[in-house]
Amino acid sequence: MTICGTSLEMIRMVMKTFQPCYIEQLDLSTNWNLITLSRFAPWFGQMRNLRKLHVSHIYMKRNKEDIEQKCVARFISQISKLNCLQNLSMNGVYISSERMKQLFRCLKSPLETLSINLCMLSQADMKHLSQCQWIFQLKHLQLHAVPLFHLSTIHLQFLLEHIADTLEILELEDCTIGDSQISALLPALRKCSKLTRVNLYDNAISNSVMKEFLQGMSNISTLTEEFYPAPLECYDELGHILVEKLAKLCPDLLDILRHKRHPKNVSFGTHICPQCFQRCVYDVKTRLCHCFS
Repeated sequence: MTICGTSLEMIRMVMKTFQPCYIEQLDLSTNWNLITLSRFAPWFGQMRNLRKLHVSHIYMKRNKEDIEQKCVARFISQISKLNCLQNLSMNGVYISSERMKQLFRCLKSPLETLSINLCMLSQADMKHLSQCQWIFQLKHLQLHAVPLFHLSTIHLQFLLEHIADTLEILELEDCTIGDSQISALLPALRKCSKLTRVNLYDNAISNSVMKEFLQGMSNISTLTEEFYPAPLECYDELGHILVEKLAKLCPDLLDILRHKRHPKNVSFGTHICPQCFQRCVYDVKTRLCHCFS
């Protein structure tokens, strides 16, 4: 079921026809404020067979904070009734650290997929995330546009170590990860023996650190899709792409992987061009965005 900006009255009518207990997927992509979300909570709590939940664009209204927190708490508390939930996705959702803690404590079944996009996470949020036993069997972890540069990597390291035996897909795209963070994560990533896909696009990593990182990743033979950011040296001081540098550095990086295994699908991509919304990519050959064509 997909709910996009639907009024509660319309939802009430739909729920009389389609019993909530039979709903297995819910895409809640609305512009509801937190009070409206709390009023939806009773139906949400009846979706006992829900396996996939996507919540998008829940925004704050300028009410008193205690009212908002109660509204969020009412909605989150219903998650404790979802004993079949396997996939949880949050996109542009604001909740406080205390409510984030409540969210992970309310989970009652092991998640296979956790996706958090366009959200600001605090150090406390990462701690709560890393301590939740119900995500220790994750197969797919995605953090997209979640700034991590100001956070210690210790909790993400801890989480990766706990899911190393099950993790198949790791996406940390546009997370403002730098040299020190990616180096700190490497020991945990090397333990992820079932990893098939990794996406680190739109992070700021130097060529020397990327070489060290790829040497560590070269032993993971299960990888079939790899997306790495073009090194920082591929940009000038204004952030413009240096095509010659891209064509020179990326083949050497690819050779690091080839020395240990036969990489199947490896790409080194620049940031997205603001004019044509395409990347310059090196994947055996250099493919430029439309602005360079």
